[in-house]
Amino acid sequence: MQNISFSILIPVVIFLGICAAAFFNRLIRRMPFDISLRIKETCPHCKKPVLILFQIPFLGILFTRFRYACCGSKMSKKSLLVDFSTLLTVILAFVLWYVFYSEGMPLSLETLFPFLVLLWLMTSLVPIFVIDFRYHLLPDSISIGGIVVGIILSFLPGGITPWQSILGAILAGGGLYLFAKLIAKIIGSEAMGFGDVKLLAGYGAMMGAALAAEILILASVIGVCIVFPTRLIFAKAFKTENETSPGEFPFGPFLAISAPIIFIYGSKILGLYLGMFEV
Repeated sequence: MQNISFSILIPVVIFLGICAAAFFNRLIRRMPFDISLRIKETCPHCKKPVLILFQIPFLGILFTRFRYACCGSKMSKKSLLVDFSTLLTVILAFVLWYVFYSEGMPLSLETLFPFLVLLWLMTSLVPIFVIDFRYHLLPDSISIGGIVVGIILSFLPGGITPWQSILGAILAGGGLYLFAKLIAKIIGSEAMGFGDVKLLAGYGAMMGAALAAEILILASVIGVCIVFPTRLIFAKAFKTENETSPGEFPFGPFLAISAPIIFIYGSKILGLYLGMFEV
């Protein structure tokens, strides 16, 4: 692989951000209602097909000033927020890679693995937060997709081996599944959805079982620090829009926000922990 300079990489990153924004915006609108992603995009107001040109994020803003070209209706603020948030996470992934892994050098085969992993972890934050908080669901394209992506990336240098990737997915997902079943028997109700199990399995496929365990621990700590105060102050915030599981708080966002932190610092934390037992 020929090294890619920053002058070429930055436009590529912005292009990837635009593509991710287009995909995740459609995923957020359709996945909770079981609507196929293959169905043509239509205007939510007049129901006319939207031209492909205006389906590209930010082009509609530039040419139509926050309005749909077909009928002149205003674009959804939520949709625009998803577009900008997704682009921001892609740029942030590039910044994190540059600070922690690039050492000021162009993108090369040796640094491709952390770049792609951070890109996946950061871009998936937006749909995980929006869909899981609103509907208590996690899309398979991200959870199962993470397992597939993790195994594929394991063939690149600089990361874990394919065997460690497969074993990490099995141990992380299987361990969390058994733990969730145990807790469910103790408290008499489901404590965690299967989507969380698949999501952690994906992280195990990317980082290995040890770092996936760290993600689970950090996510639990963050969840405890946020859930209990929120439950006391904003009890109504626990109700979902479809009212299928009132009183529950989604765990997926805590796993998602913990994943990039552990990917960057997890090995150092694990090393410090193991060092405590050395004589």
